[in-house]
Amino acid sequence: MSFLFDLLLGSFWPLLVNLLLIASLSIFIATYFADKMPILSLKTNVEVARVLSGLIFLFAIYCKGFLSASDVWREKVNEYKEQVKTLETKSQEKNIEIQEKIIEKVRVVKDVQYVIQEKLVEVEKIIDAECKVLPEAIEIHNAAAKNRKPNE
Repeated sequence: MSFLFDLLLGSFWPLLVNLLLIASLSIFIATYFADKMPILSLKTNVEVARVLSGLIFLFAIYCKGFLSASDVWREKVNEYKEQVKTLETKSQEKNIEIQEKIIEKVRVVKDVQYVIQEKLVEVEKIIDAECKVLPEAIEIHNAAAKNRKPNE
């Protein structure tokens, strides 16, 4: 869609507007010389042609202004496209940094879990026959709940 828009505004319409400008000026000049001719039947046709050429000229000037304004907006669009590209590359870099931080946090959590599991195995051996919960086991349980390494 953008390709068609660029094609139409990029080459066809400016050419058409320039041709309208040249044609309207040419007709206006031709009517000036036709007005000098002594043929009476052409007088009304010359006046109509002169008015039409003036209207076509005004319309072509209006279109020329529209096309120049659209050129300004297309330049701004191109600038914003460049800004979006640079922001996308920066976003990719930040996403990589965030992913690395998340991987590091997951690794730390896994390390803490491994240490807690080892401590539980050690404390399991210490639990006596009466099934009393030792303070070390409570400490390990609390450390696991807070996701930190137990005191050694």
